[in-house]
Amino acid sequence: MRSSDRIDVAVINQSIISRVVQRSLDGLVAALRHHCPGLSDDDALWHLSLSGADLRTTAPSLFSQAESDVEAAIQAAAKAARHPKPAALALFASSVMPSVIRDAESLLSDKHMLSSVDILHLSTMVLPSPLPDQLPHPPLQERYTAAFKLIARRRMLLIRLYREWVQLADTALSKYAKQTGEHYLLHIIYGVGALQDEFNMDESYHISSMAYPKDPSCASRGAPVFFFAEALYPSGSEFSQEDITLCCILQPSSTEVDSCQVCLNENLQVDHPDDSENFGGGQYYNIDGIGEDLDCPITSEVDYRCFDPDRDIDFVEYLDQDFTSYISASPWHRSHKDDIDSAILYYCKRYM
Repeated sequence: MRSSDRIDVAVINQSIISRVVQRSLDGLVAALRHHCPGLSDDDALWHLSLSGADLRTTAPSLFSQAESDVEAAIQAAAKAARHPKPAALALFASSVMPSVIRDAESLLSDKHMLSSVDILHLSTMVLPSPLPDQLPHPPLQERYTAAFKLIARRRMLLIRLYREWVQLADTALSKYAKQTGEHYLLHIIYGVGALQDEFNMDESYHISSMAYPKDPSCASRGAPVFFFAEALYPSGSEFSQEDITLCCILQPSSTEVDSCQVCLNENLQVDHPDDSENFGGGQYYNIDGIGEDLDCPITSEVDYRCFDPDRDIDFVEYLDQDFTSYISASPWHRSHKDDIDSAILYYCKRYM
């Protein structure tokens, strides 16, 4: 991916983690069923649960088979997990990587550092050219103008939201430092919930984050500290310390971290403190509840955040098809086909 296409920010969304978990599980099931065709999906899940999702324990005989059989199983897993280049991943995992490890061990056996020639040799092995499923394709932007406009619009929105969330978390940590004298540096934001009033307007935010102590002597202790913060919707363009109603450390000793009713109902992964009286004014939201069980989303923020115009062909085609279906289902847009920008605006409000 080109550096100009990246959105590097200290935010990770729950949908990203959910997708990684779901697709990884799909891949493990596919690999096991490829090796043992008689297993159903439920059987494969049962065996994987018994082994802690370790294929080497679930199916040890798989890794003693011929290299082509291992590669076929890995490729089946990559396809089920919707990897963009399943054949390349299968080749890398089954033959390239073991060879690289052997070569690296051989190169390092009698020397303390690698020469530029050694590094070039290993790099060539890690990334064979051309890749097995690397097919040339014409420029996408000329064919899918609307899809690229949708992606650009969504990316601009994400950049604005991420900046707000990081500024919120930094402000909360600053207020915490003012109250306690303990200074922390933001590591990552992993959960944000916008709580709305009866008019469907954002009223306040709940945010989960991790941070490291600023004291260099503490920073080497290992794991970051978990924080919860609540903030009122800012009256100005940025959050101030007066907007922060609570910022506290979440105790890692708790095996189950509560969430407020709103965050649960919206399926938002925001860890809350154990004491409900300490946030939401103790009156808006009740602790505990049943969250909505949603499937892995078709698209996620990561699709827009890490969009690569040279790789993400399926994503572009999906947006183009979905946008075309949206226009076809709308009588107004069908009669105003030339007004693409208006259609994009309405599509974004409804689906993005």
